[in-house]
Order: sequence, then C-alpha cells, then structure tokens
Amino acid sequence: MPTTRCVAVYGNTLALAGIAIALQQRPELRIVTLEAESGNLAQQLEQFSPQVIIFDQGQTNVRSVLACLAQSDNLLAIGVEANSNQMVLWSSQSVRALTMVDLVQAILAPPD
Repeated sequence: MPTTRCVAVYGNTLALAGIAIALQQRPELRIVTLEAESGNLAQQLEQFSPQVIIFDQGQTNVRSVLACLAQSDNLLAIGVEANSNQMVLWSSQSVRALTMVDLVQAILAPPD
C-alpha cells in the first residue's frame, strides 16, 4: 500500500484553491489548508506535520515559510507564481510551465 503524504496548502488565493482541489483527486495525498491570516505558521505545521507546503509566492510572507523550512528536516516548500506560471522548489530548483503533473511529481519525489 502506498504511503500517504500530507500536503499543506498555505493561504486562500484562487490559484491555491485550484491546486488544492486538483491535488485532492490523488489518493496518495492528504490535503490540509493552513490559514495565512492566523499568523502562526509554525504552530499549524506542528499540528498537521505535512511533508510538503505549497504557497503563493505573490501573496504569502515567504520569510515565514523559509523560517519554518529551516526548522524542519523533511519539509518540502513549493512556491507557486500564478502570474508567471512558475513553480519554485525551495531546494534551488525551478520549473517552468507548471502543470498538475509537474506538481504531483515534485511532491512524490523522494527527499534528497
């Protein structure tokens, strides 16, 4: 039986809502939504223990995400730019022409 990965969608932009809906179709993923307005990302991450966090780079405080990333050994942060159709993996990789297949592959890839 495949392992379920928890994916946190951080924020409530239209782009993130679409991503969350699309990812919910994947049985190997458990999607949780984190509220950007609450101001306590670290506490929300602790509550759900996701392996992946997806956020809108244009609408989110990227510093708060990176601070949490620095505190975690197994968290993959994926910043999406809806305006430029780009996805940035916070492992110094960048992917153009973001598709849902690209996003799922990044989530399911084993950590380095």
